[in-house]
Amino acid sequence: MRAAARFTALALGAALAAAATLAAAQQPAPARKAKPAAQSSTYYDSYEASRRLPTRGSSCQRNKEDQVGAFCANVCKAGYEPRDNRSNGTRQCRSLKPLPPGVLPTSGQKELAAKPPAAAKPAPKRATKSVP
Repeated sequence: MRAAARFTALALGAALAAAATLAAAQQPAPARKAKPAAQSSTYYDSYEASRRLPTRGSSCQRNKEDQVGAFCANVCKAGYEPRDNRSNGTRQCRSLKPLPPGVLPTSGQKELAAKPPAAAKPAPKRATKSVP
């Protein structure tokens, strides 16, 4: 019996020593200073310029489009600068002036492509009487 009591006391002592070692090794996490989000972030308005694939008979329009990769992308509006991604042929136009404090940019703005003018419908044919 004495052997069992000694073994129990020894196991209990080892467990308490391991717990004390782990408790001493733990350190409190350092306190972090909170940053004000409005002062550290500057936001700009942006949109994705319209693009198209040029056809065999046409190329990019001289003053309206630029070649971006394989595509013809529209020139950015006044007050915006181009940010081209030549790998996928997209152009992001970013404003030169930042947005006012507290205003967040809208996401996913895309410039709509100009629709070509509708073709005029041909006049209906008049029925003519055939003479036998």
